[in-house]
Amino acid sequence: MLTISGNAYPQSAIILAFENNDRVLEKVRVITASASGEWIFEERIDQNDNTGEKYVIFKNNKDKTTKNLTIKSGDLIEISSSAIRYNLGETVSITGTSEPNKSTTIWIKDQDKKIVLFDITTSDASGNLNYEFVTDDAFSTGTYTAVVKQEDGLDAVLFGIGQYPSTNIIALMEKTNFILDSKAVLSIIGPVSSKISITVLDANDNVELTDSVTTSSSGKIKYIMDLDNLSAGVYRAAVSTTNIQDSVKFSIGLEPGSGAISLTTTKDNFSPGESILLIGNTGNNARLTITLFDPSENISSQTEIFSDSTGAFSTYDIGIPANGVLGNWKITAHSRLDSKSVDINVSVPTSKGITVQIEETVFGIGDTIMIKGIAISDVSRLEVKIINQSDQVVVELGTPITSDGTFSLPWTIPSGFDTGTYTIAVTDNENTDSFEIFVQ
Repeated sequence: MLTISGNAYPQSAIILAFENNDRVLEKVRVITASASGEWIFEERIDQNDNTGEKYVIFKNNKDKTTKNLTIKSGDLIEISSSAIRYNLGETVSITGTSEPNKSTTIWIKDQDKKIVLFDITTSDASGNLNYEFVTDDAFSTGTYTAVVKQEDGLDAVLFGIGQYPSTNIIALMEKTNFILDSKAVLSIIGPVSSKISITVLDANDNVELTDSVTTSSSGKIKYIMDLDNLSAGVYRAAVSTTNIQDSVKFSIGLEPGSGAISLTTTKDNFSPGESILLIGNTGNNARLTITLFDPSENISSQTEIFSDSTGAFSTYDIGIPANGVLGNWKITAHSRLDSKSVDINVSVPTSKGITVQIEETVFGIGDTIMIKGIAISDVSRLEVKIINQSDQVVVELGTPITSDGTFSLPWTIPSGFDTGTYTIAVTDNENTDSFEIFVQ
């Protein structure tokens, strides 16, 4: 969604002329300023639109100014799973395209919408996403949803474990807070080529908007909601088709500045790969920013939420990445001048399993890769295998598990090593985890 706003003479016309990088005119749009002189232009950018560097010329009465901007596709993330059905113990592969070199948050949810896996990864320089995880003891037979989100887009895909996924519908929004008189994108994932009913309700469940759309052959559709006639407050977008429904909450026109904030987590100790349910209370109908800091005070994740008419708020949008370091982490909620923090501890999980934690994905000949992670096992030593794209084991190594449940093994890429994609697999012959790298 392209959004441009500003101020002009009250109730006057503003002309927006879009030119490409060669200064060739592509399109002209005309909007009208409000009685107070404020104006806002919004237009969805589709994948078929001409993207790249643009010039925008603004004309209002005798005034004229030019701005540069970069136009990107509106569907920045598209994902799919390598299969629609997996067996317990198999590896699920989520692939797709996205913005390159961007932090990417991943939630894996069961059929009750409980988050069974949380992680943060980074798309590669070409915008390719390739995320894999093993369906270990945390999973059971049922339907699961993978939700993938970047700063400017999100998508989801359904898959089944031990069965084909049941018919389901998912409603997602790229943001939680919107300005007055703007537009919002509602992403819907449901049955293929099906009619979906859309209802927007206010905080008192009064119906404010109704409409319907039809999903594509992939079961996905994006619906543009016009928020012009909605006042400031908290709303819920409900989507439904035959016997199934879902909803997502959002807010319009809420401002930061909430007053005193109370904040707590449902427990004090977490493990890598675990989501965090955060709950609290503050002033009613206020915007808040939630930030998670790792032990080195680096921002691990950040999200914006809102309180309801009673001042209550909650979110499970943050969590500990699968490669998160052990130690004391901090969560902060702030709203303008008001702030509150709580500490949590990230420690070794108590259930058996292996988690590989490698910080980089691209290496060169002569680079040393620190193969490290967490292992809870009945054995004291792990096997490490480097596997090429032909599934051939090219290097076999071993490393001990320390008394605190961690392992660390430096491996230097030797000269003459072929370029390409490799998988580093770590196993105790009962549990296995792997990490994909690229040698250039």
